[in-house]
Amino acid sequence: MRFFQDGRKPEKMDYTGHEDWLPANEDGVRSQTNQSLCLSNQYAFDWFTNNAVNWMLTNCQNADYVSIWSADTIRLELCRCRECFSKFRTPPYKSATDWYLLMHNAIRRKLDEQGWYNSFGWISYHGSEDPPNHVRLYEKGRNMDFLYAPRPRGGTQHGPLNNEHPLSFKYRQNLKAWLDYLDAQDY
Repeated sequence: MRFFQDGRKPEKMDYTGHEDWLPANEDGVRSQTNQSLCLSNQYAFDWFTNNAVNWMLTNCQNADYVSIWSADTIRLELCRCRECFSKFRTPPYKSATDWYLLMHNAIRRKLDEQGWYNSFGWISYHGSEDPPNHVRLYEKGRNMDFLYAPRPRGGTQHGPLNNEHPLSFKYRQNLKAWLDYLDAQDY
């Protein structure tokens, strides 16, 4: 959907003439996945981040806290065009969190420009469970909130997070990596 800052009724997004905004698969074929865009395309990136800001300012102007997160699936369909694939060169191509925080930072900056300084949250969830490798938080995460919500909720499935179940061990390592990432930026 396309949202407008002036409150006009949202419109279904038509990608006619903007096919280069759609994510490409491993063979370079672009198609609408409803999960992502070709985020190395600056026009698509700007459209997406402006659209998120317009939605928030139209629907959440007076909210104390708003959070966004990536598609609710473990199989995030990131664009695999040459530009997107090479943007964050961490093998294997697993840069969902870098893309997610790159977008989140742009949205936070644009919200600041519009005078909306309330809390804006991001969630470590599904394809964005791992900390980013390349993207740092905008202004050290000022007015940004972090929620760690790993899947499957290992601690509750296998007992306390301090037990020695492999899933609990994995989440302790992952949480430590997030703490290191946040501490390095004085978050």
